[in-house]
Amino acid sequence: MPAYDDDYHDLFRKDIEDQMLRHHFDSLGELFALLDGVIDKGHGSNNQPVDYVFILGGSGLYEVCAPALFGVYVILDPPGSHGRPVLKALSAHHDQGTARAMAKSRL
Repeated sequence: MPAYDDDYHDLFRKDIEDQMLRHHFDSLGELFALLDGVIDKGHGSNNQPVDYVFILGGSGLYEVCAPALFGVYVILDPPGSHGRPVLKALSAHHDQGTARAMAKSRL
């Protein structure tokens, strides 16, 4: 059973389309595999947020790094009284600082 349900910000889809136009298919595949691994298994005990911004119902921004591509996401509380927390993908970009800034602007 997965550790998290998954969701994504509407602009995350645009980020993915932009990376496809740049032919970063291998990096995108690796990024999705890393995100799927977190969704399926959860975070390791040493995985800390990369930024402790205040997020209502969340716990900070997390990041995965594929070759030449950074993905930033947040873990949100379950939407109801039952269910799993939600991993919501916020941004994907080849520059780490840009990926984090875009994610913060989408909260």
